[in-house]
Amino acid sequence: MRKTLLSLLAVAASSRAILSIIQVVYGTVFQGGLLWLPTLVMFRDFYGYYGLQLSFLSQGLLPYRDFGYSYPPLFLYSLLPFYLLGGIYAASLPILAADAATSPLVYFFVLKFTNERLAFLAGLAYAISPFILFYEGYSWLSSQPMFFFLLLSLYLLREGRPLPSSIALAMAVLLKQEAIFVIPIYGVWLMRNHGGGSWKAMVTFLGIVFVASLPFLLIAPNQYLGSTSYGFLRTSSPSLSSAPVPLGSSALSSAQCPSTPRTSSANGPCISSSVTYPNPLLTLVINAVEWISSIVQIPLFILIAPALYTLRRRDNFLELACAYSATGFFLLFSILIHPVYGYYMVPVYGLLLASSRRLSTLLISSIGPVLSLLTLVGYYQELLPLVITLGVISVQGTLGDRSVAADPPLIPEADVPVPKGIGLSLHPKRKCNLGGKEEHLPTGELDLFEGS
Repeated sequence: MRKTLLSLLAVAASSRAILSIIQVVYGTVFQGGLLWLPTLVMFRDFYGYYGLQLSFLSQGLLPYRDFGYSYPPLFLYSLLPFYLLGGIYAASLPILAADAATSPLVYFFVLKFTNERLAFLAGLAYAISPFILFYEGYSWLSSQPMFFFLLLSLYLLREGRPLPSSIALAMAVLLKQEAIFVIPIYGVWLMRNHGGGSWKAMVTFLGIVFVASLPFLLIAPNQYLGSTSYGFLRTSSPSLSSAPVPLGSSALSSAQCPSTPRTSSANGPCISSSVTYPNPLLTLVINAVEWISSIVQIPLFILIAPALYTLRRRDNFLELACAYSATGFFLLFSILIHPVYGYYMVPVYGLLLASSRRLSTLLISSIGPVLSLLTLVGYYQELLPLVITLGVISVQGTLGDRSVAADPPLIPEADVPVPKGIGLSLHPKRKCNLGGKEEHLPTGELDLFEGS
């Protein structure tokens, strides 16, 4: 197992290190997207937002009160020590480290209920996924290290350790508020499986979040609540937007990504179908896909609920239900706040990979993130995780109770009385005396013999 873990970590770390070097040295290649895949546009959030905010923070300014900041405090403060030691590039290390460490965590999730081969493939699928590599290993966006702690909290919950799990979940929420999208499923699972002890975990979670938020609630309550609630609790306009904006000034970039977050009740123009791609056929296909996605997504979300409920006794129900819950909240997010960008779905696709119990479901979960790269933002990004979730559910439902077993279970020893002088043994070819006659038994054959 140790060798497998080291291999996964080496693949994940080296791939992200190579991409980081490419990003620093040859970043302009992706600034305007590629002709064959124009949606592959590098986001500038790390340099345009995080870097500027870290500069303010290093000068003694405070987030929310002195400058705009849209995430909970832990994300920025976790980057600050590295920024102070090595500048803007060093500040990316926590993001890269958490992203690389998530691959072994996916491995542990799958290994718990399947065999080591499938667990390794699941961890590898996360480590080399083009979707994960581009958004977290190359663009250094904010879904990590939140997703690492979110996945860790679910793993600890499965291990019967609700208190450490609640601490990890609090860390995830303090890194990025989207972690709360799994709390409905997390809370139900916690109460059903840990009974009276669940209240300690709940109090611990709420206590950590409150204590970490308290300084900012005291010095800038309106700004803090407004920023972390995406404007729902804000009474004044934000001073700095957190909307992701790709580098470059291509028509694709400016059409898909507004410079300020919208608060309208629909996706409006910020969808992939509003863009004219260099390839006319691609323009036609994306427009058609976006139109279909806008019609199908909500009915499909409703349809999945009863299908998912039929799997409630399966060992991967927790991961599937959390992925479904997060997708549902992102649907609501797109209606109330602004459209869903592809990288928002990093936790959803990661949870689907962690839910793998067969090679077929692993393949389905691996294809989804790759297809997500076809567009940047819009209805398609909201529909695709639902389609992948339904695919996994359908395959599991078709296969019934058959699943990949980790190892054949050991046969428990039966507490059966054995007559005196009689014994059971499992030996390679040997002579035994049974009823006064010597016999040769084949290797591994169960031998009932009279003891001497």
